[in-house]
Amino acid sequence: MKRLSQFLYKLLLTALVGIFISISTFPGEVIALNLSKIAPQFREQARQQEAQKARPQVPRPGGAAPGAPVLEEGVPPPDPDLNGCPPPSYNIFGTPPTISSTNGVLEVTLTASDSSSFKVANATFTTDQNKQQAVTLYKTDQNELDQYMYMPPILQVSPGDTIKLKLDNELTNTAVLNDIDTNLHYHGFNVSPSEGADNVLEHVKPKTAYQMNFKIPDNHQPGLFWYHPHVHTDSDTQVFGGMSGGIIVNGIEKYYPILNGIPLQTGEPSHLTERVILFKDLGLLSTDNNCYKCYTLNSVVNPNLTIRPGEVQFWRIGNIGSDTYMNLSLEDATTKTRQPFYILARDGNVVSQPLEQYQILLPPANRVEVLVIGGLPSSPKTSPLYNLVSDAVPNTDPNNSPSSFDGNQRIVATVSLQDDPVNYNTGTIPLVDYIKNQEPSILDSDLPSPTELAQWHIPNKNKRQFEFSQNTSNNIYRINNKQYDFDRIDTIVHLNDIEEWTLVNATPVHHVFHIHQLDFIVTNINGIDQPLQGYEDSIDLPPCSIGLDNDTCQPGTESKTVVRIPFTNPLIAAKYDVNGRPVGGEFVYHCHLLFHEDNGMMQNIQVLPASS
Repeated sequence: MKRLSQFLYKLLLTALVGIFISISTFPGEVIALNLSKIAPQFREQARQQEAQKARPQVPRPGGAAPGAPVLEEGVPPPDPDLNGCPPPSYNIFGTPPTISSTNGVLEVTLTASDSSSFKVANATFTTDQNKQQAVTLYKTDQNELDQYMYMPPILQVSPGDTIKLKLDNELTNTAVLNDIDTNLHYHGFNVSPSEGADNVLEHVKPKTAYQMNFKIPDNHQPGLFWYHPHVHTDSDTQVFGGMSGGIIVNGIEKYYPILNGIPLQTGEPSHLTERVILFKDLGLLSTDNNCYKCYTLNSVVNPNLTIRPGEVQFWRIGNIGSDTYMNLSLEDATTKTRQPFYILARDGNVVSQPLEQYQILLPPANRVEVLVIGGLPSSPKTSPLYNLVSDAVPNTDPNNSPSSFDGNQRIVATVSLQDDPVNYNTGTIPLVDYIKNQEPSILDSDLPSPTELAQWHIPNKNKRQFEFSQNTSNNIYRINNKQYDFDRIDTIVHLNDIEEWTLVNATPVHHVFHIHQLDFIVTNINGIDQPLQGYEDSIDLPPCSIGLDNDTCQPGTESKTVVRIPFTNPLIAAKYDVNGRPVGGEFVYHCHLLFHEDNGMMQNIQVLPASS
């Protein structure tokens, strides 16, 4: 009877969604439960109700808790358009607390719970059974305050370190979570999918603990990664409720020595200020019935980041939310021109040369590590960092003027110029050219270079096509017309195979392709060869042009993205039978819009030992 009541309740909610909701459809805008009675599992259906017009194709783009409100002297208040949130007092930027490895070991207990609450912009969020809303948070045994945190600690390790992480499952509220199992995924890590490592097929039952103990390879790539639950059917609810945090693998300065500093005109060495910038989508309903459509940065709304005129800073940016696209742009408030980012790495993989870009498209799960230069002393005191919700097409204007400012941009941070200018000694080379001319001093010797990989002949037996499709009226999402089955192996490859996959988006909405345990390169999108800039682990799959209903495409407009994947890391096949014989590793690939994943857009892959 209880199950029947829940079914009828969900049926009623589905009807309400279709009748009442009218909202933006581009995934850059958080669908924020602006009807207080709509359950989180219906956010994606709500997102698509307005999909009656064609969406533009998106070309490939080249915790600490909130501190005391502070308004710095001389800094004007932020723009009041704070993503639908009530404007808080100015929040000073702060990096989440960090837990670092000691003597080659990171040992920590991570406890998951849905019985806590948190504050953002002076509003309190808590689990509410009546509104079908769950707050799911982590705390660690190294937190002196012994509190659950909306932005949990960053885990900082080095290649060769061992992670000993105990996961305690204290999720208890079955009225909100359909299944209160959990687990933990080390997103982007090239490690074993076996038990005790990065095994997302493991379910940690309520009131139990799961011990993970694995070594990060000595040759693991450095950069920004993240951790989050990956238990099927509840990934979206748990990540949307707050369970995600950052991981830093040390050593990127070995690839790009510029990160050790740029010489100053005074002859002194310099040290680049590093910012860790982690975005989450927040669309919960607060206890005072205020509805939120916020993008939080390190758990606050619109923090103030300071930079000196002419200063070069190193920003590690991650989109670690559940369902929200970010499309970042840093604007000069006076000239209305966009300031460049210089990309050094994507998804923890260094690029072949710094990429100058004026917008950075960050689908859910994407990370990017960039250099940013402070404005001139004559520049405005503040520059907004925007999420360009509807301005999805990268700007091609040579003056870098935004193609449109139609009120749809959302301020996610404010960058303030402060103190005296910084003057670097780059000889006769201008600073911008000095940055753009940098090259990685070393490359990953265990993977072919992107150029080599793109040139290799791929036999037909190693070429596959995967079509992403959906039926939003039933909340069904598929790959190759199949919903996820825990017990089904969908794809079998052998260690050392090089595969070429064509990813077809046969829907009028965006999807995000992600594969566990390894990285890949993108070679072609819609028939256009792509610049071979580096490896990635999560990419946007552009939508088609919408057909006669919300789910179909105009004939011939399905997008096709071609990737090449080297299955060469021996750890990915490290699964053994009871006699110790290798039988192949098993992991998943899926859409990283977690609502899509939970509703079927995921498949299992098995990597068998190398064929003779």
